[in-house]
Amino acid sequence: MRLYQAALYILVVFVSACGTQATHQPTLNLDRESPFINVTVHDCSEADTCTISLSDPMLPPIFGHNIPIRLKGIHAWAIKGRCLQETELAKEARDFLRAQLGKAMRVDVVEPERDKYFRLHGYLIVDGKNLSTALIAAGHAQPDSGDTKLHRPCPAHTPLNCKLQCR
Repeated sequence: MRLYQAALYILVVFVSACGTQATHQPTLNLDRESPFINVTVHDCSEADTCTISLSDPMLPPIFGHNIPIRLKGIHAWAIKGRCLQETELAKEARDFLRAQLGKAMRVDVVEPERDKYFRLHGYLIVDGKNLSTALIAAGHAQPDSGDTKLHRPCPAHTPLNCKLQCR
């Protein structure tokens, strides 16, 4: 009987030891809203669109390197605008964004999600400061409430190819 109890005890210990295999789980700081911390910003083509690389070494390069991100919460003018004034405003906004990122010590992506073009859509936090809020405060972008259109500086009757006609 003792031999049977000892064998049963060894079997229980062996089975329970096999089930407690340590697995590597990445630790997330739950105080933050995103695991994408300390990203690398390569360039910004518009005031609301940049190209970044994520710092997560577990991501394959196809998912984490040179991916576009659109800043959440803002509307910004397009460089290929409807008139020369809109194009100039867009370039000023893009240059403001580049200047903010150029002096940054740390850039994080907060609340990331995918948009309909498969870009990341999230907030860029530069040294603790939200870039979307900074662009709005500086007058380089307008808040995006989801259904509002961007207020354009061009006259309503301006054709799309105004740059050719305005010169």
